[in-house]
Amino acid sequence: MCKVLLAGYYGFNNIGDEAILEMFLKILENKIDKKNIRILTADTEKTEKKFKIEGVDRYSFYKVNKAIKEADVVLVGGGSLLQDVTSKKSIYYYLYIIYVTKLFNKKIGLLSQGIGPIKGKINRFITGKVLRKADYVSVRDKNSIQELISIGLNNEDITFAADPVINYKSKSKITNKSKTRIGISIREWKDSNIIETVNKLIERFDEDKFEFIFIPFHYDEDVKILSNIEFKYKNCIVIRDKKSIDEIYNIISNLDLMVGVRLHSLIFASSANIPVVGISYDPKVKNFLKSIGEKNIFEIASLDGDKLYHEIIWKLEDKNVNKEKIEDLKKTEKNNIKIIDKLIKGCSNG
Repeated sequence: MCKVLLAGYYGFNNIGDEAILEMFLKILENKIDKKNIRILTADTEKTEKKFKIEGVDRYSFYKVNKAIKEADVVLVGGGSLLQDVTSKKSIYYYLYIIYVTKLFNKKIGLLSQGIGPIKGKINRFITGKVLRKADYVSVRDKNSIQELISIGLNNEDITFAADPVINYKSKSKITNKSKTRIGISIREWKDSNIIETVNKLIERFDEDKFEFIFIPFHYDEDVKILSNIEFKYKNCIVIRDKKSIDEIYNIISNLDLMVGVRLHSLIFASSANIPVVGISYDPKVKNFLKSIGEKNIFEIASLDGDKLYHEIIWKLEDKNVNKEKIEDLKKTEKNNIKIIDKLIKGCSNG
């Protein structure tokens, strides 16, 4: 039976990345036994408890190397793992995973990757050289394709597969509501005044008609931010306790609109056909918004509160979601399934 090791930004209390992991496990569950799957994670205890799958401490290079050596296939995905803007450690870590995997002559697939930005010349050179060793690479946006071509990969070696969370499904409960519900997902970013802008924004809405729900996605970071905000209005609901992926999805699926900085707040909403207003802090947010046909994309560094307010009002009146583009993204999941099937079929002991 094929042994698979999953590597990604797992175990960090980030709803988006945990949802990515869950979606890949759903693909694998009908193909191989759980006992033959391992997950590189920052929190082995929580990962094992949640998914009932063996976790490997991602900080122990001895355990990481051992897990790679004992695997037949390594799957890396998804997310913005190969970039050097928010952290140089990330790109080095995952390039190391790829390099060691091929050193042990194992198969590797990178799935639904958001490539870049990669600014450093040396980083670009090394990334191109190492990625050419990978057996398969799929990316979640067109910009990532161009980034890979610019560092030396061939177009025919790159597959398009949207972020797997776009296919997230849940038996969501539709709840009765007397007010218009607007979800808010924020994060701090450099010198942005996002918190002040959002506070002023809420002042403009009638408390008896509108309700704002603040949803943390990167739990530790976002709850800390929310705890520093003085909520003066009775129409603000702040989620402070840790929620499951399903619970977050259900909250979002009962909204009238999602205003999001966090990428996966927008992906969850789109999956549930909820209109979105996106605020970009990173190219990955802008790339996703373009992929679902959004034209008015706000930049966090130059956020205009007045324009944001009018966009929200327009979206609430229009209620339009480009379902055709979202369905097109959902269909690309088959490309990751094909890659996984090819890798598993080629297992030395499969």
